[in-house]
Amino acid sequence: MFKKLKELRAKKRDLEEKRSTITLEIRSLASEEKEDEARSKALEREKIEARMEIIEEEIESVLEEIEEERSKPLPSGGRELRTERTDKETRGLKLSALSKSIRGIELSEEERSVITSTQNGAVIPEEFIKQFEKLKEGYPSLKQYCQVIPVNRNAGKMPVRKGGSVNKLANLEEDKELVKAMLETKPMNYDINDYGLLAPIDNSLLEDSDINFLEFVQEEFAEYAVNTENNEIVQLMVSLLNEEVMPSYVELVKAINLLSPNARQKAVIVTNSIGRGYLDSLVDKAGRPLLKELSDGGDLIFKGRPVVELEEEFFDTKGKIKFGIADLKTLVKFLDRKQYLIDKSTEAGYTKNQTIARIIERFDVKSPVTKEDAKLRKFGFIAVIEEDAPPAPGEKRVVEEGTSSEEIGKGGAA
Repeated sequence: MFKKLKELRAKKRDLEEKRSTITLEIRSLASEEKEDEARSKALEREKIEARMEIIEEEIESVLEEIEEERSKPLPSGGRELRTERTDKETRGLKLSALSKSIRGIELSEEERSVITSTQNGAVIPEEFIKQFEKLKEGYPSLKQYCQVIPVNRNAGKMPVRKGGSVNKLANLEEDKELVKAMLETKPMNYDINDYGLLAPIDNSLLEDSDINFLEFVQEEFAEYAVNTENNEIVQLMVSLLNEEVMPSYVELVKAINLLSPNARQKAVIVTNSIGRGYLDSLVDKAGRPLLKELSDGGDLIFKGRPVVELEEEFFDTKGKIKFGIADLKTLVKFLDRKQYLIDKSTEAGYTKNQTIARIIERFDVKSPVTKEDAKLRKFGFIAVIEEDAPPAPGEKRVVEEGTSSEEIGKGGAA
């Protein structure tokens, strides 16, 4: 059985290499606008992926047989083999397997049974991914406001509707036009990208299975991963939404109120420290700030909607007061491969006492909405405030008559 397992894993690695090669060919053909050839290669890739799924099922079946065999008592009638490891033993075995994968050392069958190997490394096990995800919660993230779609393949298509083309359930017997509209979808292509961090890890840490060497890089990786996700989401958002110049806060409120009710309810306000400072300067006639802070240093709320403050590097306004106000749930589909990979870097040269590891997150962001759709259906906008005399740092600006926080909540500024 171990021999069969080894053969199946070798076949899987060969198919993974072929798929990677074909993916590069598809991108090259697409850039040359050779659509027919690219389509033919895409079909070839789908066949390879189908074969990979079959092999993965066979591997799973063989692993189950091995586990059953291990659980049987010894032929002599002696003691039963202990098949269950303690949590500490399992954790140590996984770390040992990851370490060997990074350093290019062949894994034992037992180590192979606890991780998924890739061509040059391994998929980071779920328990360690949870640590990454927990750390990522400490940074301002736009991903949570998008529609996150888990995917099991690195590339593919999924049927989607244009946002707003259908907005209620149909009476399946009577609403013939609505039923027809529901059936009108278009394929949205996705192609998962690898985003990685090069992390030097001391070899002594890799050689000690009692030490979680990932702890020495996971904080940095979590921060960079969130920044990368935000950057991709912002770029897509900005490419879709129209920019509007507004002379004051009053016009900003009016524009927010003109969003469709559903879009306004789901909208998130994206800005940087300049925009946050501007909102922080606004108070109503009673002297109450319009920008609410749910707790000291906690989430920000403006006009009932969350405000996400990003570094200017990821929401670059060139010094202007600017806001991205958008229904990201409709605009952005975050295709999440739900995988973190680790392998040895080929970008770095030889280092004596360190191994340069690559930690990789895999995702793509797409939109079923075109720029024209976004304009017509009012899913959001980019607002630039150009006041003659913007507030100085620390200055509080009382909003004009008719724009108190109570009246805004009622739509009085619309």
